[in-house]
Amino acid sequence: MKRTMVLAAIAILIIAFSVILIVCKDQKEGLELVKVNLRYNPAIQFEGFYHEKWSHSARFAGFYTAEQKGFYEQNRINVALIPGSIDFSLLNLLRKGEVFWITGVDQALELRDRGCALVILAVIFQKNPFVLVTINDNITKPQDLIGKKIGLKESSELSNSDILFYSLLNNTNIRKEQVEIVTAGFDTAPLLNGDVDAYEVFALNELIDLQEKAEKRGYNIHIINPADYGVEFYADAILTTTDTIKRNPDVVRRFVNASLQGWNYAYVHPIEAINYTLMNSGSLNRQHESRVMQQVLGLLKIDDNPIGYIDKNVLQDMQGMFMQKGLIMGVINPLDVTAAPAAYTTEFFGDIK
Repeated sequence: MKRTMVLAAIAILIIAFSVILIVCKDQKEGLELVKVNLRYNPAIQFEGFYHEKWSHSARFAGFYTAEQKGFYEQNRINVALIPGSIDFSLLNLLRKGEVFWITGVDQALELRDRGCALVILAVIFQKNPFVLVTINDNITKPQDLIGKKIGLKESSELSNSDILFYSLLNNTNIRKEQVEIVTAGFDTAPLLNGDVDAYEVFALNELIDLQEKAEKRGYNIHIINPADYGVEFYADAILTTTDTIKRNPDVVRRFVNASLQGWNYAYVHPIEAINYTLMNSGSLNRQHESRVMQQVLGLLKIDDNPIGYIDKNVLQDMQGMFMQKGLIMGVINPLDVTAAPAAYTTEFFGDIK
């Protein structure tokens, strides 16, 4: 190899979305080169962990913006966005101690419970993208679901989206026996054909695709968002390992700083951010990506909290949900910042502009 590998792999997953960062010296520019592999999860499993087929999308608009506005370069990082493959093991990359992640907080808590020393650096999606959708004008709020058929991709109560659904029922005083659960799989046809009254979707590409299909049939879309009823459940976050922080704290700080600069700029200038997104692939549709971006904007902030904000109480609620379902044992306390390793830190926010 012509270049020496210094860091390898960020994973972005959004129920599972990964970015791998490989950092090495760029002798020409005097910058640290960060190669970014974007992947989108088609539910392909390898060695027990999900791997993703890459796809550019407005979901990553903040990273494209950071690149095009020069925020990475200002932080002495040169970012190259490249497609990925499925021939890697996330667990193996994590065990090397040279991994950055931009992935779901849910996965971070599960991997920590297995003994992986992950640290949450900033939360990108303050709200979770999973929502319930109906095309019935008489079903617009949780109480309207009583006596109705609810289509879930899985009905084991163990998937993250289903945990959100059952938490929604709990927060709105609806018993499980008051609704009929139907395992609908990953196809929206049951909703559009009237086989179910509500269906869970990922409020980015999946929701947009459903909206487009519904519009062609003359249906109105109604969204029931668990976050609007007190269900707090983080999604995408920037993570790394404790080993990476110990060995390369300056690289961590600069990457987090530049990335959050990009997201803050994209939040204020979404049309410009969409333009940057479209630059990454000639197959993207402006109207579609504009709709995705509109959904993304609704996930980035809660109240007046800044993008990247970490609330310990939300992590505690998520841990409680997972422990209740038996997904984690709670052997490693993910909330104690004095623990070894600590589950989260805000020291790398830096001077975000």
